[in-house]
Amino acid sequence: MSEKVMNDTVAWVEAIANYRGRNAEWAKAAVERSVSVPSEKALELGVIDLVASDLPELLQKLDGRTVRLENETVVLRTAGAAYEYSELNESQKILNTLANPNIAVLLLLMGLVLLGYELTHPGLWIPGIAGLISLLLAALALRMLPTNYAAILLIVAGIGLFLAELKFTSYGLLTLAGAICLFFGALALFQQPKPFIGASVGIVAGIVATVTLLVALLTFLVARAQLHPSQVGVESYVGQCAEVIVDLSPRGKVFFNGTYWDAVSRTPVARGGKVRIVALEGMVLQVEPADGNAPNSDPKAASG
Repeated sequence: MSEKVMNDTVAWVEAIANYRGRNAEWAKAAVERSVSVPSEKALELGVIDLVASDLPELLQKLDGRTVRLENETVVLRTAGAAYEYSELNESQKILNTLANPNIAVLLLLMGLVLLGYELTHPGLWIPGIAGLISLLLAALALRMLPTNYAAILLIVAGIGLFLAELKFTSYGLLTLAGAICLFFGALALFQQPKPFIGASVGIVAGIVATVTLLVALLTFLVARAQLHPSQVGVESYVGQCAEVIVDLSPRGKVFFNGTYWDAVSRTPVARGGKVRIVALEGMVLQVEPADGNAPNSDPKAASG
């Protein structure tokens, strides 16, 4: 694939050089071997038309030159032409920053990871809010770039495989598949239809490697917790109270001992209620309403 892209680019550059009367051999070498020369040498090689130190000198040297357009030839009259500088306003500067393909990829991946984590661990809020903001900014950036939406599906599939690894132990197979989807999806995100617009391979590789390592670390910690319970012993959990973070109806989440836990209660308990731990099955707490904590308590219902 890379050889095909290289050959297409070389042919495209050679065609432009020949059409514009430039040095086609040097243009080909610039693409294939990344050669570069100073401005004076470029003028000598016929790569450029002229060298100017500032805008007034450029306008002076352009005056009287003939430019061939698609259907006509135009003589430039630029001597003494008026000009003015226009600066970007603040909103344009922000949009210009977002239009950087590397920034767009980072926002998209970060948003999907954070939002996916919030969906699999509801009740934390901060990852969900940060992920939503990142995705909105990424959507704004993608509107300004030649986006390949099939690549977005590949990226979403990669994030989904990462999240699946946290739920189902696959000994790294899901993580590996997710990393592959993420890497190639990010690289292909901006390659159509303009081949020179795309995220840096190094930056994409760094992002994918970071996400992969984090997922691998989380998977390891979860597996270790399941195989080797804390030294305090499961028995010490029984009888202690936890706070309901996500409604238990019957499954939800509770906050206990500085950690968010999946929990199940036979009796529904609303968020904010207190429950008592009666057992621990795997990594899921079995709980019941604590004393004085009426299930699904509603003051209006009670008064009625």
